[in-house]
Amino acid sequence: MGDRPTLGMLQLAHAPVRLPGAISNPATYDFPVRYQQVPGAWTSNVIGPDSLIHEAYITAAREMEKDGIAAITSNCGFTARFQKDVAASVSIPVALSSLLVVPSIVRLLPPGKKLGILTYDAKQLGDVHCNGAGWSPTRLPVVVAGIEGSQSWAEMAKPDPKITVAALERDVIAAARQLRVAHPDVAMLLLECSAFPIAAGAVRRETRMPTVDFSTLQRALMDAVTPRRDWLPRRTRMHDALAVLRLNNDPIQLDGAITREDSFPYPVRYMKVPSAYVDNVTRGDRSVEGDYIRCARELIGQGARGVITTCGFTSIFQNGMSGSLDVPVATSSLLLVPFVLSMMPPASTLAILTFDATRLTPAHCEAAGFSLSHSPVAVAGVEGTESWRAMCRPANDVTMADLEHDVMGALDRLRAEHKNIRAVLLECAVFPIVADVIRRRTGLPVFDFLSLADIVMASIV
Repeated sequence: MGDRPTLGMLQLAHAPVRLPGAISNPATYDFPVRYQQVPGAWTSNVIGPDSLIHEAYITAAREMEKDGIAAITSNCGFTARFQKDVAASVSIPVALSSLLVVPSIVRLLPPGKKLGILTYDAKQLGDVHCNGAGWSPTRLPVVVAGIEGSQSWAEMAKPDPKITVAALERDVIAAARQLRVAHPDVAMLLLECSAFPIAAGAVRRETRMPTVDFSTLQRALMDAVTPRRDWLPRRTRMHDALAVLRLNNDPIQLDGAITREDSFPYPVRYMKVPSAYVDNVTRGDRSVEGDYIRCARELIGQGARGVITTCGFTSIFQNGMSGSLDVPVATSSLLLVPFVLSMMPPASTLAILTFDATRLTPAHCEAAGFSLSHSPVAVAGVEGTESWRAMCRPANDVTMADLEHDVMGALDRLRAEHKNIRAVLLECAVFPIVADVIRRRTGLPVFDFLSLADIVMASIV
């Protein structure tokens, strides 16, 4: 497949739609994609109740892995019901459905708000699909509307669908309007159907709401397995800016640091939070939350359309900040944990590498949407190391060599204790500096603060 990691996309047997923005159009992506039709996989039986078609998906996934594919996805959100079986059949990352991001992005919602899911057919989207994606519709603030009965719905069921951009935009926007009338408390949208990215821009313009779609999932998946410097220069730069709320210490200028503007493919606006220091924030001092909100509002006033921080321990401020601001807020890379867990097969473990494992509490994790004691996660920190001491100093004079040594040491300890680790989540906002080192040495997908920032920005532009 060449030197660049390639995404494998398992496709329905229908003729693929290759309109601009379609996930079956290779021009949609800035990384290589290999498409492979799954024999016998039609909309009608993939939705359900066919209990055998998942075997064809497993066979195709195994073929892709043998051919050197880096990660696997699909072109139908209803394949969520096959997620665990396909993920368990290969050793590379699998994310079949945009439904997998639901348990993470609902954490971005202000308290009392809902996530609206726009689907191909709301009458057919059921517990089996949601459960396959790792969540229950009775436990999360989600509501659903579909395009069933529309021109696009009828066309997509045909072996050779003739979908038009105009018809798809009209039908998806109609579903969004229906959903908002029925549920005025919807604050964010997820597009379940793999055809809907074609209409995503129109939906954002019409609803003025953050919108996540299938391509958001697939880019997050590939970002986790691709050296960041390989793709960063090729990303189209955006006009919309991201607010980055910094701790009150000197910014790190090592390559890959989130305190460097060139770590992002879009404009960023930095602001130091006056009362936020490494020690008090990581120890859970809630008195600084007001300063975070004040600084975020100032940057939003300057044009920022999303907000992140530079400390994963600010997850405890997630509800307060999202409820106080009118743009998407993502305080901590820990918010990605539910998404990453939904990708992983049964009996596997997610490694969480943190600044200080002695300070990471159940409250930090619960605020991010998962249980520290009841989730398949293993945690290790760099407390007591030279990197930890350097990050505690106002000068923040951590070195690349020490960071590589200390973070890899923590991961090596976890891998010695847990033989089934399938992914790595970097809690600390400094750790993206060594994310590519971890990918290269372990072959594991790595998710970090930059992964989180990209999802936030993808939802609004």
